[in-house]
Amino acid sequence: MNEPLFPQEDALNERTLTVDDASSILNLHPKTVCRYIREGKIRAVRCGRNYRIRRQWLIDFLEANQSSVENQ
Repeated sequence: MNEPLFPQEDALNERTLTVDDASSILNLHPKTVCRYIREGKIRAVRCGRNYRIRRQWLIDFLEANQSSVENQ
């Protein structure tokens, strides 16, 4: 009976990260994170002049890079 009113409610409440948040997590310079976004390596949406990155998108990036490092 505690089902969300809208099925996509959890996705709407998912926290988004800024470039600065992502750069802290990845231990990269914010300009590097922006470059990765422009190159399509990290998925993000543009909000005005800024980017927003969903947590899951950052996890996807980390998993993709982890598997590429393991394959070398």
